[in-house]
Order: sequence, then structure tokens, then C-alpha cells
Amino acid sequence: MPHAIFCACSAAPLTADARQRIVSSVIDFKNFVTVSMSVGPAAGVLKDVPPVDWKPYDVALTVLIDRSTSRTTNGQRYALNDIESAARVERDGIPYFVYEHLTQVREGSPTMVERSKETYRHALAVSAVRPAMDGTPYIYTLNMSCRQDQWDDLAPLFEESIKDFQLIPTTDQYIPPDKNPWLFF
Repeated sequence: MPHAIFCACSAAPLTADARQRIVSSVIDFKNFVTVSMSVGPAAGVLKDVPPVDWKPYDVALTVLIDRSTSRTTNGQRYALNDIESAARVERDGIPYFVYEHLTQVREGSPTMVERSKETYRHALAVSAVRPAMDGTPYIYTLNMSCRQDQWDDLAPLFEESIKDFQLIPTTDQYIPPDKNPWLFF
């Protein structure tokens, strides 16, 4: 069995309402590390606010709600993640939203290494926004996660990756996510 799998494809939506899609991912089965790139439209509190006015915590919460949520009895969505920190950084005049978050994994975690009911994954993510064909802002997110007990070793590598992440200028081969959502890879 390979230690890692790389997928450079547009996957099915992460949520039932099809807002976030993983467009690329790397999974290291040996070390239980995941790196994914997802994209989805601005939603929730961001939907009617210009991106220049977005707050880092709101961006983090919106992306995380669209990635993994639960619903209350009345159907309201809430994130299954705890946001540890969120910040906005400017690079070449473009805002990037960097946030650290924890996710509690159910008993019998996917790694099957830690069987405790209190198993956590620690993650660092960065999001940037680019308008689609119709002008709707789409959020592009790079997310890197590992088991909590690996965080001290991997956090510096994740931080370096976050610093290097940037949206490059579009070319004539760019396929906006609202044009053909199954084609951008």
C-alpha cells in the first residue's frame, strides 16, 4: 500500500449543499497528514459583504462550516471545529486569511492509533478570494492537518507552506468555478 496518495481532480462537494469542493489533495497514510485545496462561494455572513470588509474569524468560520458541519434540530448548521486564531495578512495588495483550528474526531479515529474519545486533529489553513465569472467571490483554501500529538513537529512546516501560498494571476486557460465546477484541476 502506498504511503501517500495525491489527487489533482475536482471532487464531489464536501457538503450536501455543494458549496465547498476539494480540487486537490495529498494524504500521507503513514504519518496521518492531509493537505487539501478547496474552493467554494462566499456564504453565510460573507455572502452580502464585500471581500474588502471580511473579518478573519468570519472567513475561517464560513469555510469550516462548509467543510464539516452538524445540524441542530431546527436545521441550523454549526462548525465541528474550534478556531484557535485567525488573522488577515496582505501580500502584494491581496488579502489572505490565515487560521489555526482544531477538530475533534469521533472515537476510533481514522488513524486507529488513538482510540480515546478525545482525539483531535490540528490544522492550519489559508484562504484567499477571487471573483467568478458572474462576480461572485469564491474562497480558495489550502488546509493542512495532522494529529494533535504531531502538531509541535509539523506546525513550522505548515507555517512555511502558508507563507508560500498565493493565488497566481489567471490566464486564458483558467476555468472559473462557476463555469464548469467539475473541470478545474
